Amino acid sequence: MGGSQCMKTKAIVLSLVCSTTLWFCLDLAVPQSGFTSGGKGRLVWSDEFDDDAIDRSAWNVITSINGGGNGEFQEYTDDGATVTVQNGRLAITPTLTTLPRKFLYNGTYDLGDCSDTWPGACKRTGTANFPLPGVRSGKVTTQGKFAFTYGVLEARLRPPRGDWLWPAFWLLPDDQKYGIWQRIWPRSGEIDLMEGRGNGVDWEMLGGDPNRRRLEEDPANWVYSTYGVNSFTSTVHCAGPGFKDDFDMVKRTRPPASLADDDGFLVFGLRWSEGRVRTYYVDSATGEEHTVVDWRGHDRRPNCRGAYDDAKTPLARYGAPYDVDFYVIFNLAVGGDCGGKDYYWGHDTPWAPANCPGKAAGLTSAACFLEAQDDWYPTWGDDNQLLVDWIRVWELPDGEAP
Repeated sequence: MGGSQCMKTKAIVLSLVCSTTLWFCLDLAVPQSGFTSGGKGRLVWSDEFDDDAIDRSAWNVITSINGGGNGEFQEYTDDGATVTVQNGRLAITPTLTTLPRKFLYNGTYDLGDCSDTWPGACKRTGTANFPLPGVRSGKVTTQGKFAFTYGVLEARLRPPRGDWLWPAFWLLPDDQKYGIWQRIWPRSGEIDLMEGRGNGVDWEMLGGDPNRRRLEEDPANWVYSTYGVNSFTSTVHCAGPGFKDDFDMVKRTRPPASLADDDGFLVFGLRWSEGRVRTYYVDSATGEEHTVVDWRGHDRRPNCRGAYDDAKTPLARYGAPYDVDFYVIFNLAVGGDCGGKDYYWGHDTPWAPANCPGKAAGLTSAACFLEAQDDWYPTWGDDNQLLVDWIRVWELPDGEAP
């Protein structure tokens, strides 16, 4: 590690647990190659993943079998092999479970020291129709350890390749000021800087509509071409009437050879000020930021505005729900039926009724996915990891109002 310096910063920008006067010891020898740092203020938090293992003072490694809220098919584990630091990078590596195959269909799996409080997230008995997860993967968060309001956030990462892999880099609110996330999501907000798909570049999503805004007469046959590993989406969620999801989502195609070393990494970023949330990616050859989503509190669609500006909501103010601390999440999910909907993966999947006849007899999507293992698992090669080279948070520059 290089030299370090302790600095003090305002609580509105950054917060750590059990601290009202905030001090941070920051490494000043931060590598600067491959990105442009213009338009940023003082660096206030970072992880360069320089150590041999993940820093447990900064990150929580999640354990859960609840499907991530989207009916996903993985177990999140802290087994020492799935979430690691390799060659100066955070690595999340999906693998097949080590549980016996028969156990998945009739065994009772108890995670013991589990980090998820959702019912069924820590202990469940597998059945023929609803087996235990056949895949292990990883999720890390800074909840309770680091969160911030307003500033610039960037991470340099490489999404994975492999069918039905679902990498994400995103933020959730630390204290659920506008409503508990699991119960009335997304009233308290969610910022997705990057969500991807590991399927090949020629994969087409059939019938799904991630924007949920049908623009053609035959939405069932809607085709999103080249929607695999070469593309990603970014989304800013908030609540509309009845606190239903209302959001701004944009799909982008990843630029090729985005860094000089041509190793597939890309910098994804967030510039967040009062009443504005802008996500982007960086062209590392030029340092140019390419805006993906630009959400502005003052011109939110009426649906989104309605949940926060009602006179009966005393907490509402300009920019809500993006006026509180949010924490950081990296995770690598696997598949998921989103409660039987096809928004994210479309309807040409191993767990779609047309491809899994057993669904008519009661098989769940998880069972269909497991039965199709011989089809998807061979696509998981050496590049199936989600890799994070670094993550950094800066204050907004002087003169840019929070």
